[in-house]
This record gives sequence, structure tokens and C-alpha cells, in this order.
Amino acid sequence: MRHLDDLKRSRQREKNRLEANPKSKVVVKQIEQLIGYLDKQIDQAKDHIRRHIEQHPRLKSQSDLLTSIPGIGFQTSAQVLAQLGDLNRYNDVRQIVAMVGLDPSLRQSGSSLNYTVGIARMGHAHLRAALYMTAIVAARCNPVLKVFAERMLSKGLKPLQVIVTVMRKLLHLAYGVIKNQLPFDPHYGKVKVASP
Repeated sequence: MRHLDDLKRSRQREKNRLEANPKSKVVVKQIEQLIGYLDKQIDQAKDHIRRHIEQHPRLKSQSDLLTSIPGIGFQTSAQVLAQLGDLNRYNDVRQIVAMVGLDPSLRQSGSSLNYTVGIARMGHAHLRAALYMTAIVAARCNPVLKVFAERMLSKGLKPLQVIVTVMRKLLHLAYGVIKNQLPFDPHYGKVKVASP
């Protein structure tokens, strides 16, 4: 997964160089060829990751559970499994949140009482980046997280703060489906009232 991330960053760097409109046609052609080569390498890496997960029943089962959560696609599930390993090895979801670096941290300077609370920013930066994009999608398409995000906005949180809370909530959902060995259910935990 880290190699795939490196390839994607290299491709983006070359695309940025191309957008800078180099004057030399030779340079443009070589950049385009390099982007094409990187695209093929990215496809091969993705294919290798997919085959690896499909060849291992436990990984396949966990990936299927993770992708049952609307907003989490195969690449994000692969990032979660690669960076965190088997989620069953954690005793508490707070351990996972801390491992990813999404736990709140206090920022102080000396004896100053002026501080802000933000995320720790330690831990798995690659997974945090993947969860960021996933949270944006999930806040729109996941029925549970959409309501959750709207509630956080109505409480006065800024959009970026809402995304971070959705990222944390995604980790909670991921931990839940793996621990319970049940696919995502948007109605889980809701009391069903029988009609009269």
C-alpha cells in the first residue's frame, strides 16, 4: 500500500510538472510517457493488492465487511488492513483511533491558558489521508454518517472538524463490523416498534 501511495505521489508530481506548461516539446513528451508508465505501475500494484487479499480468506472476509460500510471502497479497506492489521487484536476502538492519530490532543505553551484541541497528527499518515477522502464521500452517501455530519454541523462544528469526526466514526464502524463479524447495517441498534 505504501508503494502504491508512492507511485500515486510520483504521478501527481509529474502531472503538476505537465500543468506548468514546459516550453520544450521533448520534455512534455517525456513527462507524458512517464505518466503513462506510472499509470501502468499503479494498475499493477492495485491488481497485486487485490489478488493478495482475495487469496487470503481472513483478509478477504475482513475486506468484505469493511466495504459493506457505504463510503469505504476496496482501496480504503486495503489501507485499513495494511496499516492496522487484524482489528480483532485491539481491545478498544480508542486504541485504533490513537494509532491513526485522530485522538484529540491538547496544545499548550508554557503556562498559557489559550489552547486549542485538535487531532494528534501522530500515527499512520497514509491511512489518515485515505480516511479523509473516504469521510468526504461517506458524509454524503452513508445514511448514518450523513445524519451524524449534519448534526455536528448544526452544533457549530466547522466543516473540517466535521470531516475529522466522520473519520473517527468510520473507524468505530470498521471496528464494529470486524468485531461482530456482521456487515454494516444502518438500522443496527435502533429499536423497532411494532405497528398496532
